[in-house]
Amino acid sequence: MDFDFVPADEPETIARTIVELVKTRLPRKFQVDPVRDIQVLCPMSRSLNEARDLNQLLLEALNPPGESSIEKFGYRFSVADKVMQI
Repeated sequence: MDFDFVPADEPETIARTIVELVKTRLPRKFQVDPVRDIQVLCPMSRSLNEARDLNQLLLEALNPPGESSIEKFGYRFSVADKVMQI
């Protein structure tokens, strides 16, 4: 199967589910590293699941700030963060 459908209606539930999928379920099922091997694409920019909000939740769960993190332009960047120029 190329995809799984995970039903969720509330924005908070959707965000928690995405974090759980990336942090736990997908790495366990496919034996992948969640930071190195998984990329989340988010087309929405009008709700709790806006790309920035979702990115913040994923950073907190997968790559929290450490000693080598820096803050620029209101964002915190850490080693191993994925950065996308748009």
